[in-house]
Amino acid sequence: MSNPSPTIRFFDNTIPPLEAETYTITIDQAITGIDTGSYFQPITQLVEVRAPQFTLPANAVHALYPPDKSNGIYGEILPHIVLDDRSLPWERYLTASDKSIPWLALLLFEAAELQGATVQLTTVADLLTADPNGKILKPGIDPQSLSTEILNSNCQTITVSATVFQALVPQLAELKYLTHVREVDNAGDAVETGWFSALVANRFPLSTGTDGAAGGQNLVHLISLEGWAKYLDGTALPDGASLQLVTLANWSFISAPAADQSFAQLMANFVTQEGGDPSSILLQLPVSNPPANPTPAQAAALKRLNDGYLPLSYKTALGEESFAWYRGPLAPVVAPTLPTNGSPITASDEVMIYDQASGVFDQSYAAAWEIGRAVALADKSFGTTLMNYRRATYQLLHLIVDRLQLAGLADPADLQQLAQSDLVRQSFDKLLSAGLGNHLTEAFASLNASSGAPGPAQPVKAVSSQSVVQVLQTFLADPNVQTFLQATVQTELIPVAQWLANLRRLVGVPFNHLVPDQRMLPVESLRFFYVDPNWLDALTDGALSIGTESSRDLLLHQVMKGVMADAIAQAVPSGPISGLLIRSELISGWPGLVVKAEAGGTTLTNIRQESLSPKVLIALFQGIPDLVTLSEPLQGLRFGVEDGDLIQLRSLVDPIGQPLGKTFPTSGGFAQYFRPVSGTVGNRVLQINDGPTSLVPQLTAAFPGVSTFGPADLALQMVKAPERQSFLPPKEAHHG
Repeated sequence: MSNPSPTIRFFDNTIPPLEAETYTITIDQAITGIDTGSYFQPITQLVEVRAPQFTLPANAVHALYPPDKSNGIYGEILPHIVLDDRSLPWERYLTASDKSIPWLALLLFEAAELQGATVQLTTVADLLTADPNGKILKPGIDPQSLSTEILNSNCQTITVSATVFQALVPQLAELKYLTHVREVDNAGDAVETGWFSALVANRFPLSTGTDGAAGGQNLVHLISLEGWAKYLDGTALPDGASLQLVTLANWSFISAPAADQSFAQLMANFVTQEGGDPSSILLQLPVSNPPANPTPAQAAALKRLNDGYLPLSYKTALGEESFAWYRGPLAPVVAPTLPTNGSPITASDEVMIYDQASGVFDQSYAAAWEIGRAVALADKSFGTTLMNYRRATYQLLHLIVDRLQLAGLADPADLQQLAQSDLVRQSFDKLLSAGLGNHLTEAFASLNASSGAPGPAQPVKAVSSQSVVQVLQTFLADPNVQTFLQATVQTELIPVAQWLANLRRLVGVPFNHLVPDQRMLPVESLRFFYVDPNWLDALTDGALSIGTESSRDLLLHQVMKGVMADAIAQAVPSGPISGLLIRSELISGWPGLVVKAEAGGTTLTNIRQESLSPKVLIALFQGIPDLVTLSEPLQGLRFGVEDGDLIQLRSLVDPIGQPLGKTFPTSGGFAQYFRPVSGTVGNRVLQINDGPTSLVPQLTAAFPGVSTFGPADLALQMVKAPERQSFLPPKEAHHG
């Protein structure tokens, strides 16, 4: 069952019932009709209500977006910060006449606008001390109103020119629209649950580097505006002055230039590519102008190509130049099961397939075996891990062989009692760990008796080495015995199995073996595939073949194949695997791309999702999906505009938040709501509520019958929902 969707409610503000100041509480008593003189004296108590002022409490910041030091396409996003205290932005006030105006603002700077100034640590007393040169303005806060403790405490500040400050800072009439309260409950997968306050910047990020860099450096500061109210109504600041501002939180990020196409446009490329032919989104070499009436040889070749094979040059063992068919692990069809006896592949020649009709080899599985061997040899740590596993297993097998020979168990019938589950778990484990010696005969007699076998223990008799091998193979083929062995060498087995599980996820397999021809995965394309389990088996056997130098090593490889397969299945469950490859600007532009596969309404497990390069992504699913959805990264609530420089209007009445199917603005884009640029400062700053042509009055007019439009209403409209596109993978119709 999927988690329930979160319920999110927006509110304009949460104004505390008590302001942050010192209160005097006086208690007096009187008895009517009786003169008590001075017996009852008034009792006075001072109560101080404190609120953050120059610093924030630890863990006050719940979340921020874009993430600190991140790099992404953020040009359509308004940065925001979420605070755990829902009333913090209103615990102080700028004007006594309107306490709904917060004392905090989130300002977004370009690096050049701070003139290289860094955050400075100072004391509150030094902050409030007037600049002797009169060039740096300080907050209009009376030091006499603060305690010695506060004056001696530290705070962080930045110094901003008057020009930059007035170009960026929201006006008094705008501040309340950039702060709101949200309640999140029944959150399911949501990051935040509970009550929060949020502050949104009034500026879109810079996405162009000033020095030819790939993106723009953006700096965000949560600023205290206490003591600056007189400059928030248009009053000019002195020429050449700077302001020393208290910064309560800060972070930085790089906004990369937008991709040549939007998310929706890139998705449309996938949907409409190749003229809408469903087979075009399968991983196979495209065939242009196939013959209408192919000859038998042409038909056989076309079938191979449609099944995902590629003809590659091939030199035979005799040096003859020819070609052979090759298909990697990613196939457009479900591969048939190879007719094997369950034994591991010990050489690549064992899985070379020869087509007598055409005289051509299929080298797919032979190549897989060699690739597995090469990847394993390239990883020294895996070689050491594999040797440790073999050493521990050999020690165990030597004990078993010794006990078999000593007990005179020469044929499979003699081992039937020993291969019972309870006996293996209880008696056999005890036998191996106890160092039996002279008591082995009696122990086997006990096993015979407990299993109901008549008669005393069998006498000791000589056994040939060939008989021991046969007996050992039969004995180790029993599932109960393999379970025992797996548990006994688990410490050494698990690291090997985990490495092989990653290999079966195709980690470390060179990309040119996954996609042997770039025409199978052209630019701006999406391709679905099935993973060939035979290819994975050959790959695994190739990796396990390293260090196999004797018949003893080969025997171990054979008898422990089932044990190894069970251990690998703990990390990568057995069963069909499918997936998709994407080659697109989508990968670099949306690094957190969400890929979700479903079958019958149930979400399939993503066993691997990884960017193989800045423009190529692979995703593997446990199962065969009937629906795959690609979505923009799920970053919780974000604020900004959608592709096309607009917003999708949402209902302000029940059902609140439901899309209305209308966009805003109807023309001209959001640039018409930007403040006029002051010199080189102030680009992309929203004019929130400064005159009838600014954003809030125009949004209000888009909702006939709505007389008031508050901070919660603006937040609801500016929520930027992640875009998504669903695909129906083509139905596989045959084996290949």
